[in-house]
Amino acid sequence: MFAEPDLDIFFRQLVDSWQDGVLLIDENLTIHYCNTVFQNMIKGELISPDAKLTGCIVSDVFDELLVEQFIEPVNAVFKANDGHWLSDHLIISEPQGVERHFSLQVRLLGTDKKWAAICLKNISALIRHEIRGNELELELEQNSLRDEVTGLSSRAYWESWLSSEFNRSKRYQQDLSIILIDLATHHESLPELPIEAFVNVLADVAQLIQGVLRNSDQAARYSDKRIVTLLPHTNGAGTENLAARIKMKIESYLEEKELQQWVEFRMGVAVFHGDSHGESHGDSHGETQNDAEQTLERYDDMLQLAEDDLLS
Repeated sequence: MFAEPDLDIFFRQLVDSWQDGVLLIDENLTIHYCNTVFQNMIKGELISPDAKLTGCIVSDVFDELLVEQFIEPVNAVFKANDGHWLSDHLIISEPQGVERHFSLQVRLLGTDKKWAAICLKNISALIRHEIRGNELELELEQNSLRDEVTGLSSRAYWESWLSSEFNRSKRYQQDLSIILIDLATHHESLPELPIEAFVNVLADVAQLIQGVLRNSDQAARYSDKRIVTLLPHTNGAGTENLAARIKMKIESYLEEKELQQWVEFRMGVAVFHGDSHGESHGDSHGETQNDAEQTLERYDDMLQLAEDDLLS
């Protein structure tokens, strides 16, 4: 094929190494060699067992979309006039909607007479594996945001949400509240509830709480036996009303399931007041603002306030 023996040997090696596709063209985009992989990509009306592609122009043989994908790197190697490989990614869409992916490598051959070797490596399996890997990674990420037992947000995700909302509330002087719910199964006056039964109780209570919350609110499993809710744009009165509804729902559930002797619960409330006339402060459930008022500098100050209220 080539007058230069070394170049002819090199091209034969390319053909042996790149079984997934080899095409040799000149500066005029005339085909001088084409293996069966490229022959299977020609336009439908040209498909024939006796199809001879040597001497044809690539645009006359291949679909326009395919030519567009490899013509740019071909022109680039001709313009650069050096023997380095140029890489790209080629995608072929089948009539059935299936996509085939190839690693596209283009290299200049020859000296006086310029030729470009276009080589393909089928990487469809790798692409499918990568897509599946990304799906698994996304699934793992989503799982890390959710608690498996309750379906609520994980504590880490919820605290990041609280941090963001707290900073926003401070900036725009808006109220923000949290409610901490503690379900107790170990107490001096209570028998021990089997762990399997408690898991069911926790999941049921989580769903009850979700049914009370607004779309803007965010609930999470805070610890093994605690659920916490974040209530943006909610003042003390609104928080008290919502806490009362949650309390009524849980009490009705425990009574219906006859679980009062095994499960008791407590609630703690913290309210961040983002007023514009002084420092931001907070108060807790069951106390006057003057009694419990304190400066809140960080979001975890709200958590501590709710914790103190729960234990009081």
